[in-house]
Amino acid sequence: MSASLSQQHSLARRLVRVFCAFLVVAYGIQIASPLRLNFDAGRLLTMAVSQHHGHGYLVEGKVDQFPVGYPFVVRALLKTGFASSSTLCLLNLVFLAIGLWVLRAWCHWTANSTELAVTLVLSSWLTVKSAAIPLSELLYFAVSSLAVYFACLFSSQSGTTKWWSFLCCFILSIAALQCRSVGLALFPAVFLTVILHADHLFARVYIRSRAKRVAVMTLCGVVPALVALFLLVQRMDWYATQFSMKQSYFQSLLTEMGQFGIIGFIYKNVCFRLSEFGQLFLNAPQSKLLWLSPAFYVSGGLLWIIALRGAKSLVNNRNMLPVALYFISYSALMIAWPYYDTRFWLPMLSVLVILCFSSIREITPDSRIRKYMIPAWILCYFALGIVAVGYTTRITLSGKNFSEVYADGNLKMTYRFAFENGLPVEMSKVQCRHLRLLRVFEPLAGGGDRLNTSDAAGEIGGHLQGDPCD
Repeated sequence: MSASLSQQHSLARRLVRVFCAFLVVAYGIQIASPLRLNFDAGRLLTMAVSQHHGHGYLVEGKVDQFPVGYPFVVRALLKTGFASSSTLCLLNLVFLAIGLWVLRAWCHWTANSTELAVTLVLSSWLTVKSAAIPLSELLYFAVSSLAVYFACLFSSQSGTTKWWSFLCCFILSIAALQCRSVGLALFPAVFLTVILHADHLFARVYIRSRAKRVAVMTLCGVVPALVALFLLVQRMDWYATQFSMKQSYFQSLLTEMGQFGIIGFIYKNVCFRLSEFGQLFLNAPQSKLLWLSPAFYVSGGLLWIIALRGAKSLVNNRNMLPVALYFISYSALMIAWPYYDTRFWLPMLSVLVILCFSSIREITPDSRIRKYMIPAWILCYFALGIVAVGYTTRITLSGKNFSEVYADGNLKMTYRFAFENGLPVEMSKVQCRHLRLLRVFEPLAGGGDRLNTSDAAGEIGGHLQGDPCD
C-alpha cells in the first residue's frame, strides 16, 4: 500500500512539473502582446512619460496619488530607448520570477512542495491577467517579497549578522512603499519582528525582573523617534499625495466613512474582502459568473479561515514569523481600504499559498479532506488556470484585431484608430491620453520613433491626418 501511495505521489509531482513548464512557456508567449491599457495603467505610463519630458510625475498636468516607483522604472526604459509593450511585459515576468524565487525559499523552510506552490501562483487567473498589463502590482510583489524574505533571515539569525538582513529589509520596505501605498503594511510587520526576536529583551518582557524598566526606557526612546519621523515624512510629497490631496486614499477613506458610517463602512469592506478571496479560491472573476455570487462569498470566508489558521501556525515558526505578521498587517490595512479590486491581493498570492499549506498540514493525512477534496480542488483550480491562459493568449495573438477582443470595449475605438485595422472608428470615443501612449510604447501604432517628435507642452507622438488629438 505504501509503495502504491509513493508511486501516486511521484506521478502527481511529475504532472505538476509538466504543467508548471507549460505555464512558463505560456507566460513567455504573452511578451508578444500589444500594449494592454486600462485606466490605472494609463495614469502610471503617463507619469513616466511626463517625467521623461522633464515635467515631473504628472497626469494631465497634476500630481497623481500613485507612488512613483513603477513610473520611475518605466522612465528608465524610456531613457535607454527600450520602452515598448514587449519590454514592459518582460519586466513584469522578471518581477514575477523574483517573487516566485522568494516563494521557493519559503517552501524550503517549511518543507512544502515548491513545484505545487509555484504552479498554484502561476495558474491563478489574477496572475495570468496581470502579467501583460503595465501596472505596479508585480513590481510591488517582487520588492515586498524580498523585504519579507530578509525579515525572515533576520528573525532566524543571531548576533550582528542579523542586522545586515534588517538593513536590507528596511531599505526594501521603503522601496516597496514607493511602488504601492499598501507597502505601509510592511512596517508594523518589520517592527514586530525586531521586537519579538529571540535575542532581544522585548521577547521576554514578562519574564525578566527588569522588564518594566527596560520597556519604559525603550518607550522613552522610541516615541520621540517616531514623532520626529512623522514630522519628517509630513514634509514629503509622498505624504501629500497619500493623505492631504482631495483624491488621496486617506481622504477617500474619510469620505466613505462619512457616507456610510463606521459600521456601514466596515461591513461594506468586509463584503469586498470576502468577494475578493472567493475569486482567489475559485480561481475565476466574479464579474463573469454573477449568478454564482453567493458561492464567492462563502468560499471567500472559507479561505479567510484557512489563511488565519495558517498564520497562527506560522507564528510559532521562527523562520516564518514575519510572513504571518505581514499577512495580518496587510489584511488589517485592507479592511480600511476604500476600494474593491481583486488585484490588490496579487502581491499576497505567495503568502496565501504558504498559509494554506501550513493550515492543511494540521489536517490528518488519511482524512477525506486531504485524500479527496483538496486534490479535486487543485485539479479544478488548474483547469480554470488553463482557461485563463487560453483566453489571454488569444488576446495576445490577435494582432491588429486586438481592439475587438481586449477588455470591455472602453478603448475599442482608440485601438482601432491607433492600429489602423480598417474597422470603422467613432472619433468622439478615441481617448487622446491612451492614443499618445500607444504611439510611444506600441510598435503596431507606429510607436518608438515618434517619442522625440513631442512638442514643448509634452505632447506624445506626431499628428496624423484627421487626428482627434490635434
